[in-house]
Amino acid sequence: MNVMSIRAKSIVSLTTMMLLGCIVAEISLNGTVYGYDKQASANDSSKEGVASNSIERLSEALRKALGEFDHAFQSRNVDALKQLFAPDIVMYEQGTQNRGRDDVLTNHLGPELSSFQELAATYSDIRVMESERMAIITRNFSIKGKRQGRFFGIRGTETQGWQLRDGRWELAHLHWSFPSSH
Repeated sequence: MNVMSIRAKSIVSLTTMMLLGCIVAEISLNGTVYGYDKQASANDSSKEGVASNSIERLSEALRKALGEFDHAFQSRNVDALKQLFAPDIVMYEQGTQNRGRDDVLTNHLGPELSSFQELAATYSDIRVMESERMAIITRNFSIKGKRQGRFFGIRGTETQGWQLRDGRWELAHLHWSFPSSH
């Protein structure tokens, strides 16, 4: 590995840590933490099983953005995901790192989603930390689908880092880990 490659990885790691540090600091000073354990999608309007200090308090704009992400992901709509992703998004999945919207969509998520014939996801143990300009959402997921003619099911955990930029929420950080014990 050359020095430039090591330096680039160090810069990206430092940038990601700084972003998450800023989010945590912003939330610590100005935010609220809430969550729920109900298995649901972000668009689920059912109140059953929702804790009193829960996702119901999620800002309408962030709730809408999360619902749009869930719908775009499950419908495999790369154009809709592109509209939600920050230009400088960083995505991690099982040791793979993608930097920037084009890298995420061209070299990872786009080809992956287009390989699925069917895709459905449910979410549980959703935790939200939101401030005026930043939010972290963690949740467990269960995905079922069909790829290359074969049915599959996977479980994992997801961390999303959202930033409010120019009046709209953009996904700036996405991290998926497998397997999950849920």
